[in-house]
Amino acid sequence: MRRRWTACEITTVVARYSKEGPKLLSKELGRTLNSISSQARRYGQKTPRRSYQRIHDTISFEELIGESCKNTAVRQLCL
Repeated sequence: MRRRWTACEITTVVARYSKEGPKLLSKELGRTLNSISSQARRYGQKTPRRSYQRIHDTISFEELIGESCKNTAVRQLCL
């Protein structure tokens, strides 16, 4: 049988989900990742997104290919 959500648990998820994510909250509250995420979505919380720096922002694609493909025949295949 599944456990009911207490008011304290719901307020914890709503207050901290967007900053901490489901993993920490699931350990703390003793719930599964899916139950934490479902509860957060029910109350309009969004999943925290980590920003990843893209390779093409720091180095051009041609430079990347040039470094990894020293052979000109292989370089032509890569481009």
